[in-house]
Amino acid sequence: MNELNATSNSSLSSDEYYYDAFDWDAVEEDARYKMSELLDQSSYPITGIMGTFGNILTVMVMLRSSYWNLGSTAMMICVMVLMDLFSIHFGGIRGWLKAQFAINLRSKHILACKLHMYIVFSTTYIKPGILVLTVLERCLALYRPVQHRRWFTHKKCIIYMVVYGLIMYIFNITYPIYNTITDDGHCVDFTDNPTLEYYYLDINTPLD
Repeated sequence: MNELNATSNSSLSSDEYYYDAFDWDAVEEDARYKMSELLDQSSYPITGIMGTFGNILTVMVMLRSSYWNLGSTAMMICVMVLMDLFSIHFGGIRGWLKAQFAINLRSKHILACKLHMYIVFSTTYIKPGILVLTVLERCLALYRPVQHRRWFTHKKCIIYMVVYGLIMYIFNITYPIYNTITDDGHCVDFTDNPTLEYYYLDINTPLD
């Protein structure tokens, strides 16, 4: 495994990125990398079709008058649906294009490298927060209806979601700050000294 690690910090000048000395050819021959490529090739067509179909059905159900009368609940579920569709297609298609056609969108331009991961990861983090908010809203509706009517109006729910979303985007601001493209064309976070495990887990997984 040592031969797959990047050159040590002491052997690189302060202006060099650790990844420029990384043995990418060795990584691409590793069984775990090949498995991730295989998963990327097969996962997006399946999740893309099933996710799109399921989310559209969810919206159709929520738009029925009997469900739309739930008010804030239906609104937050529809927001989660839209964010899920965005994550599936804006995020998932990158791995599929890379595995199927050797097209790495993040490496095409420095802005793509900085913004794609930032937007995808931030959106992914926002969805669980909205889910928790929806569960809390339903619990208050059942057990504290007076407080529910006061705290979970449509306007306040929108404010909750916007504030939480801004917090997540601020929390992930390191992606557009530190992400860069190496001399050999890989989009990476140059603040870390990478190992094969780091590359596989944090950069080239199907979830990425």
